[in-house]
Amino acid sequence: MKLYWFSSTNPQKVRLAIEELKLDYELIPVDLYKGLHRKGELAEKLPRKKLPVLEADGVTLHESGAILLWLGTNYGLWPTQPEAQADALSLLFMESAAFQEPASAFFWDKVVLPRVGATPRPERVEKARKKIRPQLDLLEERLESREWLCGDFTVVDCAYAAWLTVVDLDEHPRLTDFMNRMRQRPAWLACEFEY
Repeated sequence: MKLYWFSSTNPQKVRLAIEELKLDYELIPVDLYKGLHRKGELAEKLPRKKLPVLEADGVTLHESGAILLWLGTNYGLWPTQPEAQADALSLLFMESAAFQEPASAFFWDKVVLPRVGATPRPERVEKARKKIRPQLDLLEERLESREWLCGDFTVVDCAYAAWLTVVDLDEHPRLTDFMNRMRQRPAWLACEFEY
């Protein structure tokens, strides 16, 4: 198993799932700042020139949500009951379709722009804060009666946790507690989050 990776949200959530599953894998760092994902043999593996990419069991997977679903269903960390599977699918698709875009504004403002010496754009973050609030409220409500987003720990928790490290959670104490639990997990510590 090979994970083409960079220390950013989408590659990191896949790495977190792999670590949670305790799978053997080779981590292949790709420096996006140097444009290494757009050059040579690696560029051929990346149809959208984005990370992560996972090679395992004779298949190559792109798109973090697809990789998480594949890992979850093939190796564990996915619900077994149909109703719980439907719930997990809904949350996983919400993460990729609605949550990532506003959450990425926080990532860019707090992580990327400082790394490249650019000025943060608070107006962009404020707009994202308003857009992401309904999803944060939904996740907060789910955690009222459970420890993890789907009840048991799943790849869905990995998907959201990578983003929640940069999103402002001041008005969401259950999500803050969720992240405190995540940060104590051995898999989280193994991933060495740099943001």
